[in-house]
Amino acid sequence: MATISAAFAVELAELHKQHGVAYVAAPVLGRPDVAAAAKLNILAAGADADIGRVQPVFDVLGQETWRVGHEPQHANVLKLAANFMLASAIEAFGEAAALVDGHGLPAQTLLDVITNSLFPGPVYAGYGKMIAERRYEPAMFKARLGLKDVRLAIAAGDAVNVPLPVASVVRDKPGRCARARRRREGFRGARTSGGAVTGAWLVTCYGRLASALKGTAHA
Repeated sequence: MATISAAFAVELAELHKQHGVAYVAAPVLGRPDVAAAAKLNILAAGADADIGRVQPVFDVLGQETWRVGHEPQHANVLKLAANFMLASAIEAFGEAAALVDGHGLPAQTLLDVITNSLFPGPVYAGYGKMIAERRYEPAMFKARLGLKDVRLAIAAGDAVNVPLPVASVVRDKPGRCARARRRREGFRGARTSGGAVTGAWLVTCYGRLASALKGTAHA
């Protein structure tokens, strides 16, 4: 049920087949609090009979099981696509919030409008709310894990010659966030590893980047 690469999913399926063991890939959509409430969306792929055998377990863990194909890796590709879209949505709201803030309009106004018109749903209502309120801790997801998923999505695209230019922007943003914070804060609190911020999920970067850049604009 982990978020892994499509290539690794293929390898796992083959190894299970060689040993006569059924294999079902079932990554999930939902944070730990969603899991605790048994409200996960489970993306299941594999033979129908094999999914049927484990369906009672899925029924306990989640509110919906989506049977997305017979090839196990299809569930993992779908999960990577979903996480890529999530990261892109956070990127988009962070930039949009910086835009309206730069013109003197509260980010909360943007949030209220879009979540009640164009983009209702948990992504903007949740992560967008954190950005609008400048509430970056506790992080909902570690940056290293989110960036790992974006990189896996890019790799999955490369495997079938499908470029993901937006994913590249999302992948590179935390490094720029860290550099902007260092310019403003004199390196205070900017923890990096391999160029990526490790302290919090991307929402921290997208929210704080605007503040950091505004702080240096007139320096």
